[in-house]
Amino acid sequence: MKEIKRIDLKNKELGKLVEFAYLLREGEYKEIDFPTYQFYDGCGIDYGVETEKGGIMVYCNFADHSTVDLATIICVFEGAEDNPEKAYYLSTTTGNYRMEINKLVLTEDKNHFTDDIESLYKMSKQEKIDCFIDAMVMLGFRKADIEAVLEKKMTAREAYRNVALEEKKNIVRVSYGRRIFYFDKNVAIKGDFSGMWLDEFPFPFEEEPIFDCSKVTCNSAYFNDNPSGIKLINVNENEESVRYTDLTNVKIDEVIDLSKVNAVGTVFGHHKVINLDRSIAPLERMNLSLATDPYGNNYVTNIDGVVNPEFQTENVMERKQGKIKVYANADNFLMTMCASEQNADGIGLIRTENIYTKEKESLKRFMYYAANTYTFQPIDSKSEFNHLQYEQLKEICTYKSMSKKIVRLFDFKEEEINRILSTSSNSEDQMRRKNFLGEYHGILRDQIFTIAKVAQEENTTFDILVPMVTDANYFSYVKSDIISYAEEADMKEVKIGAMIESIDALSTITGIAKSADFISIGTNDLTESITGKRRNIYDKEFIYLTDETKNTIEDIIFRAKAVNPDITIGICGEHANYLENVEYYGTLNIDYITCSPSFIDVNKKILNPVQKVKK
Repeated sequence: MKEIKRIDLKNKELGKLVEFAYLLREGEYKEIDFPTYQFYDGCGIDYGVETEKGGIMVYCNFADHSTVDLATIICVFEGAEDNPEKAYYLSTTTGNYRMEINKLVLTEDKNHFTDDIESLYKMSKQEKIDCFIDAMVMLGFRKADIEAVLEKKMTAREAYRNVALEEKKNIVRVSYGRRIFYFDKNVAIKGDFSGMWLDEFPFPFEEEPIFDCSKVTCNSAYFNDNPSGIKLINVNENEESVRYTDLTNVKIDEVIDLSKVNAVGTVFGHHKVINLDRSIAPLERMNLSLATDPYGNNYVTNIDGVVNPEFQTENVMERKQGKIKVYANADNFLMTMCASEQNADGIGLIRTENIYTKEKESLKRFMYYAANTYTFQPIDSKSEFNHLQYEQLKEICTYKSMSKKIVRLFDFKEEEINRILSTSSNSEDQMRRKNFLGEYHGILRDQIFTIAKVAQEENTTFDILVPMVTDANYFSYVKSDIISYAEEADMKEVKIGAMIESIDALSTITGIAKSADFISIGTNDLTESITGKRRNIYDKEFIYLTDETKNTIEDIIFRAKAVNPDITIGICGEHANYLENVEYYGTLNIDYITCSPSFIDVNKKILNPVQKVKK
């Protein structure tokens, strides 16, 4: 027998037109009492709609259990049920939108439509096109529009909009992961988003998506950083709308009523929440650490986000009473002396990588050996590194007035390592650079032992700052190593902080703040991360904090204080050397700033002006 071939017109808009034909008549179908159409393995279309001249049968689902492509199949006939004048079959899939068409005839028992085998052998391409136009007109489209789509002068959507009811004109159907979703423009109105990774969802529009929770569900959904800017509306109209969902970065303008929403396992962020005392779910089963009351005050929570039983509130952004301390950057004796003369409150940033300021060859030698596996490098390179750091810390301890001293661990950016080790791109040099970055923990142990040695000799303490923290799990891992090494070195008192220098850290700042003793916001790298501008202290567009940078700083402070109200927060970077920036810092709920020693005195006067006594 000759192989049967259906129409294959290479115009994807025709396949999309079949999908729109389903949307055009969707909602009208009921169980039919006229002949059905069976399309594979005995599976048939059992629902349709009677028309004035005949009938329409439709099917829209996944063709089998393994595919993710949506199949749309339509059968349309005109004339009497037991003796139709004409009948057609149309189908398409979302995978390639290839449109297929065939004539149909009734079986002898007149219960089912089947393919008209004879017509398949004889129909020319033009006859198939005529059949397609005829079928589309029977479905409700205009003949002129169908011809325009065939000639690629009109899109399928335009042809659909010309005949669709007003309330259906903007409907878009999306199949994803064996689920079907409907959007009215950019508003999700049908579908279950539960458990989905929404940063990967193929939204068919450029506008920010809106999920109408009265019509869709997003419990256990993963919004992550919410790059699409998804917004939820009508949250309170669906009890299951936000259960087990991290809403930290999701846009919600309405007040969330916990007496109407099951919020077990939900993480709220910057969202107004009411009726805690009538909540459906126990408060200990939800994280309200970033939630606010209708007045914008943050709910008081413990370190796990559990709300205080008395539901007291406080505004974590409100400037607290007390002075903002002014610390100095100090890497050597002269800087420490200047800081002391300027009455600095302490040393806020000891940059240990600056031990190599005058010893560039030593630095290159140290990096080279570290890159060829730190553990096996020659003893003279390790000794040189430990000795230089030891001398640096001893110099800084000369001035006993500097009781607060924060040591930042060895912090070289990858491009600096690349520049010092080699400019070559060959595989050996690439492996050397990779090894150096991977041997950080070998260097870490030596640093902690050196810091502990100086602390014991000088009868003082050092706080330790971990640079470039962007991940809460990584910080916890490094912190546990530091604690372990400190105990091994008999270093009894140590506070461990995280330096927040990248916008990437914002998504995990709550986790970082829960385990950090303090955080230091590094505005130099943060500004580079946000604006894309390279550091240049003479570039006005860099040295003056932009609104976007300020918003990020405020967001970091809000999220950190919300989960850990007692955490110490500081700001460092070249921006603290400029009046306008320092005046802005004075409005924030922070504990200290760090600046160059020569700016200590003037910054103290700006941040903590002397109150005039009335006579």
